[in-house]
Amino acid sequence: MLSIIAGILIALGGTAFLQTKELIGAILFSIGLLTILHYKCALFTGKAGLLADRAIKTLELLKIYCGNLIGSISMAGLLAITPFGEKLGE
Repeated sequence: MLSIIAGILIALGGTAFLQTKELIGAILFSIGLLTILHYKCALFTGKAGLLADRAIKTLELLKIYCGNLIGSISMAGLLAITPFGEKLGE
């Protein structure tokens, strides 16, 4: 569940960054990353390095990846049906 939430948060932060392309976008993306850290969510890019130290199993990393993918795709779908969805697609 925490990996799905991380996917949602990173999708929101990425969308904010890509839409503004200015300092405010970078700040909003950073807030998304800080929120992931604060709530100890499982983001694939943060856990992938643990595989080299054998601190995480490959199956667990795959679950995190799938959860991030589900979260980000579901957030993309929700953003697409908003009134700004067409503009976001550009």
